[in-house]
Amino acid sequence: SDTHQIVVDAALLHAPLNSRKSSPMPTPLFPFTGGKRRLAEAITARFPKIITSYCEPFCGGAAVLGHLDTRAHGIHVLLTDADPDLMDLYEAVRRLPMETLTEARRVCHSIRGDFAGWYRLRDEWNASPRPRSAGMQLAVRSLTWNGTWRHNKKGEMNLPPVDKIDSHRLPSEETVMAWHVLLNEHRQAPSLTGSVTLSRWDIRHYRDFVNGGTQDKVSEWCGEGRPESVVYMDPPYMAPEGKKGVEYLAAGFNLEDQKWTLRLARALDQKGHHVVWSNANLASSRALLEEWWPEAKVDKLTVHRSVAADKLARGDAPELIAYSAR
Repeated sequence: SDTHQIVVDAALLHAPLNSRKSSPMPTPLFPFTGGKRRLAEAITARFPKIITSYCEPFCGGAAVLGHLDTRAHGIHVLLTDADPDLMDLYEAVRRLPMETLTEARRVCHSIRGDFAGWYRLRDEWNASPRPRSAGMQLAVRSLTWNGTWRHNKKGEMNLPPVDKIDSHRLPSEETVMAWHVLLNEHRQAPSLTGSVTLSRWDIRHYRDFVNGGTQDKVSEWCGEGRPESVVYMDPPYMAPEGKKGVEYLAAGFNLEDQKWTLRLARALDQKGHHVVWSNANLASSRALLEEWWPEAKVDKLTVHRSVAADKLARGDAPELIAYSAR
């Protein structure tokens, strides 16, 4: 249960939808490798015009939800990710936004541009038991090299820092408060029906749905299939042949996981939900789509990437968006 006081701009929550269109959509709280900030408009253009629920099982930087800001009011939102630290950070921004940002600033100030200080901070982060400090996490995620985030097989984050360590890389107060309002959607406006749920589950653990069962978290939350129910799946990028993908978590995300994600996308599509899936435009990802979700519409796009672990991967990158054909 919530024991912290949540301060939300009630005037914003009660404002009519058309009066909110001039308010800026929140940018992501931190850089995120594979983030969809530049693709968010193209992705949401493939959503239905009317949405009653939105589920994002690989939320990452949640750029698509941020882009949906003015359309998301009044709908049920489920954000989840296999990274419990990431979800703890969103929960902290929901409950204690300025305290989280203040702690992140203190952490940045404590290392004062000292690269040795960064590695001490990284060691402290890896040694910390969960739940970890949300402010420390916001600082660490904001200061990792090129916005990447990965774990080694021991489950330790093992990235170097950015070229210049300073607090200017942290999100602004306006960005933090925008996410605070969005994540608190309707919690203080009971006359409205929308809600935002944060969860910490890995969809790979709930495979009963595609095997004929009904007890997995996705189908449990989405309920009966309906076109206004949107499920957006953005799994880790498939790696080009002969290359290894970024290990966001120690457990990794292999080819079998990619196959199963598409099987789930197809099963939810067949149940009646509007499903959207995105990944790199590779021969291997196109082959998986053809095999596991052949009914999907598939669009090919190009997006400029400035956040990538491999500097050669930055620049214009080919992308795929597959979605329900209705």
